[in-house]
Amino acid sequence: MYKVMLVDDDYPVLEFLSEMIDWRGLGLALQSIHVNGMSALKEAETSMPDILITDIGMPKLDGIELTKRLKEKNSSLLVAILSCHNEFEFVQSALKLKVQEYILKDRLDLDQIIQLLSQFKNTLDIELNHQRNQLQMAHTIERNRAIMLEKFMNKTIYQPLHCEKDWSNEAELLGIQANQQYIIILCVVDGYQSLLNQFRSTVLVNFLIYNVITEIMGNEALKGVYGHFEKEESFLFVPINHVCEEENQKIKKVIQKIQFIFQKTFGISISFVLGKASATPLDMKKQMIELSESTVQKFYLKQKSIENFQALTISKENIFSWYNEASSEFKDLILLNSMEMEQKLAIIKKWIRFIIDHQFSSDSVKDWILKILLDIKVKIQVLTNFKLYGLHENLYETIAQINGIYELEKWLIEYFYKTSEMASYESMSNIEIANACQYISENIHRKITLDEVASYLHLNSSYFSRLFKKEVGENFVKYVVNMKMKRAKELLDQTNYSIIEISEQLGYENQSYFNKTFKAFTGIAPIEYRKGIIQSKKREPIIPV
Repeated sequence: MYKVMLVDDDYPVLEFLSEMIDWRGLGLALQSIHVNGMSALKEAETSMPDILITDIGMPKLDGIELTKRLKEKNSSLLVAILSCHNEFEFVQSALKLKVQEYILKDRLDLDQIIQLLSQFKNTLDIELNHQRNQLQMAHTIERNRAIMLEKFMNKTIYQPLHCEKDWSNEAELLGIQANQQYIIILCVVDGYQSLLNQFRSTVLVNFLIYNVITEIMGNEALKGVYGHFEKEESFLFVPINHVCEEENQKIKKVIQKIQFIFQKTFGISISFVLGKASATPLDMKKQMIELSESTVQKFYLKQKSIENFQALTISKENIFSWYNEASSEFKDLILLNSMEMEQKLAIIKKWIRFIIDHQFSSDSVKDWILKILLDIKVKIQVLTNFKLYGLHENLYETIAQINGIYELEKWLIEYFYKTSEMASYESMSNIEIANACQYISENIHRKITLDEVASYLHLNSSYFSRLFKKEVGENFVKYVVNMKMKRAKELLDQTNYSIIEISEQLGYENQSYFNKTFKAFTGIAPIEYRKGIIQSKKREPIIPV
């Protein structure tokens, strides 16, 4: 609804207008009433009205001056002046300020005011539709430009360059100038697949990144051109005058700004690989191909990093030579209930470090991990006689979509956390309660109720409640809260997620309630817990190798 402000030092007039007009029926909201212009001006600083109805002669600030100041803040403000003055100078002042209506109070008619307000609303509706159409048009033009850039990037890499002049003409239409040196930068979105799971649309993710980077570059002196290529990869063309360290530092500074904004605003991490300076279409094509085919560097690229392009080679060693040793240790992560989470993490990090140090090909690493996990999956299913919900995912498809070693590390930690919890339920004598605990673990990221789990198991709620407490040793609600708080501790310890992100990941809509629950469970607030972890890590002695 459009907001209306009434200003008049004649209180009976204010009362008459505010009480006698059906504001909501007109599609309007009476924002506020004021007996002087200064009070109205102060209110407008925090909440600007769409329509102003004001008297002229008022203490502190008259209606003409009030209109002038508000029009400076909002030129689209619609104004009706109520006045006892019929002199030409007042009417002239109102006309200069483009006031829509000048009404004498001695001729004030309620129907006239209502008709005027209806006209004001229609005018605002037309203006709003016009603004929406303009915004939609601008959005469509920008989206089309983003699509054209994506096609241009793909065509440059995958199709022969028959005519440099034609390529240059198309590039110029998209903002890439001929005879200008460019540093071509490969942009890689870290954890792209999990980002897609969050946004559920590749178009939305890609257009969001395009919009933000384009806006940042537009505000910078560098004036770079950004275009999506495929999946998590895109290219940024940054013009330079000459190759030198000073130019490189300018570029890195802007890239760091892009990284900061994405991380802080959207929780998105982006890494960058800087190519060499190129000026001709052929050189640019060559750089883009080299960057897009740098599979080894991309796989081992640290998240949120900025690196220069390197033609890295893969190890000639066979990673499967270490299969039995790794498989045995990974199996222990699940089956040894006595092993602490820190020990489990150390084993995962050890093997990730091993892969990084040897620099195996990404395909061989994925095949190796997949074979180990499938082998463990079979052994776990043999040892247990109930459903393993967390192992129902398509491991082949999931691992194939992982694009980097650090993304793989994060996924492995989460995978072994879930599967080790599930394997621990095999010791439970009651199959239904074991399945209930698995269901809770699988759905720990959201609010879970006793009735929901009982329904899932096809049990009566009261019976399930008694059975659960008898088997587990604590009631259902307390068990769920304890599980969430244990998970919260691990996330605070092992990740860089903010406290609000952790609370959301555990199904808490209210962060203050999450903080209160965590403090009741641990004795300290989440922020104090994380500070204690950081300080203890700083105090850890360095053990010589």
